[in-house]
Amino acid sequence: MRNIIFLALTFFATNCYSQKIKLKNNKILIDDVEVFTYKKNNNTGEFSIYEKNTNNELVFIYYNDNETRGYVQDDYIKINFLTLNKSMENDLAFWGEKLIKWFYENKLFDTEGKLDEKAIDTFIIKYNQNISNRTIRH
Repeated sequence: MRNIIFLALTFFATNCYSQKIKLKNNKILIDDVEVFTYKKNNNTGEFSIYEKNTNNELVFIYYNDNETRGYVQDDYIKINFLTLNKSMENDLAFWGEKLIKWFYENKLFDTEGKLDEKAIDTFIIKYNQNISNRTIRH
């Protein structure tokens, strides 16, 4: 019985402190506060994140199917942190709200929309899979 109560309290505490992330009207909202703007193009698999006031592009993400439509085992996303001149590749293929939540949970930015270069460096070390190095034909 104690274990059930402990698990219920842990679940409740975790949900109480999680941020609500929404993509609405080309705005990225965290707890209903605008942090960034974004544009996506589903036809080309592109997603860009911009500063909310300057429209300066901060992050450019694109989905690469490795020219093997119908075979998804070699698909990946490339994430370019444009203002920091850093990039990475990962096969998790998060998109939209899940992608922003992944960034936020790893503290890549704060609720003011400021990128954290040290957190981005750590994120790249943890999650970069350099997929194109092993899959693209030269």
